[in-house]
Amino acid sequence: MPDVIKKQMFQYNETTDHLIETALYLAKDKAKGVDSDAEILPHLIEALQGMMGENGSWNNPHIDLFCKLKARRNYALSQLALQLRQELIDEGHNLTDYTITDKTSVGDLIKEEKEEVKQHRALMVSHAQDITIEEAKQIDRKTQKTEDEEYQSSKAHLKEELPGIELTQEFIIKLSLQIIDTG
Repeated sequence: MPDVIKKQMFQYNETTDHLIETALYLAKDKAKGVDSDAEILPHLIEALQGMMGENGSWNNPHIDLFCKLKARRNYALSQLALQLRQELIDEGHNLTDYTITDKTSVGDLIKEEKEEVKQHRALMVSHAQDITIEEAKQIDRKTQKTEDEEYQSSKAHLKEELPGIELTQEFIIKLSLQIIDTG
């Protein structure tokens, strides 16, 4: 992969800029004490020519390093989704993988999954342990809270906003739909 990047250095503005910056750094280093562009230009041309091999390939350890780092970055970006998925799993998140079936569209699968999540969340909030609003605010300030703590906090906030109303699963689902419709 670094060899492919070397062959296309002038194809992209970013790599062209990096190449010229490297050559300019080398030229300024060689022409110490020189302030004007006119005096640095011959050193810049010499540095660029020195970076090219006889066969037209880049022949410079700076370019080699740059291309290796660029290739490593490109590889890392291609693996970003896989890495993110693994980190989410390591942190304890529950992920669902979707496979496309012939009879059901992806949109329908996602809609069903969202409905299941809504039902589950409403059930968990309705059955969560009752806590005070002060305890709920403390939970809200925590950077890492358990799912049970989130459910308890949600229930306390709902009880604060809707005093005297029994928080059943069905009521919480209707309430969340109403909030979405008017939101």
